[in-house]
Amino acid sequence: MLTGSGFAPLPNATTEGGHARKIGVEVEFSGLTVADTVNVVEKGLSGTPEGDDQFLRHVKGTRVGDIKVELDTVAKAASDVDLVRHGLDAARAVVPIEIITDPLDLFQLQEFSDFLGDLRDAGAQGSRSGVLLGFGVHLNPEVVGLTHSHTVETIRAYGLLEAHLRRVERLNLTRRVLPFVAPWPEAFVTALLDKNVTSLNDVLQLAITHLSSRNHGLDLLQMLK
Repeated sequence: MLTGSGFAPLPNATTEGGHARKIGVEVEFSGLTVADTVNVVEKGLSGTPEGDDQFLRHVKGTRVGDIKVELDTVAKAASDVDLVRHGLDAARAVVPIEIITDPLDLFQLQEFSDFLGDLRDAGAQGSRSGVLLGFGVHLNPEVVGLTHSHTVETIRAYGLLEAHLRRVERLNLTRRVLPFVAPWPEAFVTALLDKNVTSLNDVLQLAITHLSSRNHGLDLLQMLK
């Protein structure tokens, strides 16, 4: 959460192991090529670009750690095929570029947040820049602990707040009709409220029953796999 002077501290700032919790960030946008984005990263955050693939590059050793820049589509894996490469070139307007960070501490997160202004100034465009655009920002926070009560409580709180969060965020039409951020089924949220749901294993059993994909506003797979 942003405050007037930066990000507010987490209510549980450390893991069970005692180190500061970190968060990885993935940001999707259009308007720039992978090469353009790498140049903006290098200028704004320093670091050393590596590789020469026009659809996947890395910038090593920036002030916020290593950063990956890629065209966000499974087709990039076959980008050495001429037909696929031409198709990816033609799809640049609607297939997003994605910038992916290492896990960031609170200070690095603030610096990366400030850097996003550099991307906007360079021409990066988000979902509200066009009716066909449905890009996202993915936050991958480190949990306090897989067996810590805070983890299940956070999952339960998200389920209860999701409808409100979607209204406050005012998701654009394209993002709402795409399948990537479907709301959790009401039956799943109701099941989470059972007082006997006290562990991630309990949540897993409910997820197996109620969720058929990872395409939700909160993806539990990384904790449940």
